[in-house]
Amino acid sequence: MIIRIVAAVSLCLMLVLVLYLPAAYTTAQFLQQIRVEHAVCTQYWEGGAAARILERTFAFVESKPTRAPLIIQDKPPASPSAAVTLEVAKVGTRMFDNAYIRSLNGLFALGAYRLATLIEWLPPFGILLGAASIDGIIRRSVKKHEFMRHSPEIVSLSACLMIMTACAMVLMLVIPWTQHPAVLPAMFVLISILMNLGIANYAKA
Repeated sequence: MIIRIVAAVSLCLMLVLVLYLPAAYTTAQFLQQIRVEHAVCTQYWEGGAAARILERTFAFVESKPTRAPLIIQDKPPASPSAAVTLEVAKVGTRMFDNAYIRSLNGLFALGAYRLATLIEWLPPFGILLGAASIDGIIRRSVKKHEFMRHSPEIVSLSACLMIMTACAMVLMLVIPWTQHPAVLPAMFVLISILMNLGIANYAKA
């Protein structure tokens, strides 16, 4: 029950904060943050990784679904249905052509860049996650054969911390603050450790 409560509260807070960011920061601030972090990545990464990250970001941004352009004609509508269509087009233009939506596009671009950076860490993280899972299974088996007590409290705590870490990682993907390139991978390591503890202390019902 406590895990569900933590998950619901964490997801709601993450959603509220993510939707608040475009209202607090402009598009220029999001794009400037991308330039700053790309300069840092160019110094931090080697072997052309920074260029791959940038190319992957462009692929993410270009694949984003875009709204079809609303064509507003200057001449008077020829029929009532055309007049309705024209009014709907004007309303759509007013809805989507505003500062918040433009900032939201900047937030998406920053999130795409950091996600592209995170993908560079997936191969070593996959190895780490697999090793942590296998180690947890072995430790759990050893506890079972030695008649040691499994701890449901540690399982619940690990699950709650994993959920909060994952939500914090999503928030860190889009918040326009300068981050060290190792911040998000460190969250990956934390998730692996928590998963290891959860598996090692899990007891079947």
